Amino acid sequence: MSNDGPYAKPLAVQVFDGEVVITASDGPLGISMTAEAAAETAERLAAAAQLARRHQGSHTGAVDD
Repeated sequence: MSNDGPYAKPLAVQVFDGEVVITASDGPLGISMTAEAAAETAERLAAAAQLARRHQGSHTGAVDD
């Protein structure tokens, strides 16, 4: 995985032993989350993606509590 800009490939999402595991196929990214944390993260990620699409990188913002 290069550090030349934003990551442009979708990440793999799997379930192992009741945990949601997110990995990148070509880099050192990996994270394991509880089902509850993964569900909240998915909502925040979807909201941030919509915001980013509208602003096309012209604004910085956070999507959290």
